[in-house]
Amino acid sequence: VSPDYSRQGVASALLNTLLRQLPERAYTVEASITAKPFFARHGFTVMQPQEVTARGEQFLNYLMRRQIDPTYSA
Repeated sequence: VSPDYSRQGVASALLNTLLRQLPERAYTVEASITAKPFFARHGFTVMQPQEVTARGEQFLNYLMRRQIDPTYSA
């Protein structure tokens, strides 16, 4: 999301739309340190921290997963 629109709920609206469209799916993300709280607020849990290399630099990020919506019924 563009910094001009940060903290206005745009990312949450996009993610919630995806989760509503496909509630039967489990989702996995690689979240940065700054994105980790966002995904945690949306039901993702940390599976493992991991070090990644991007543009020659090492970063810590988190492999996070959101399980299938327990209220979903086909």
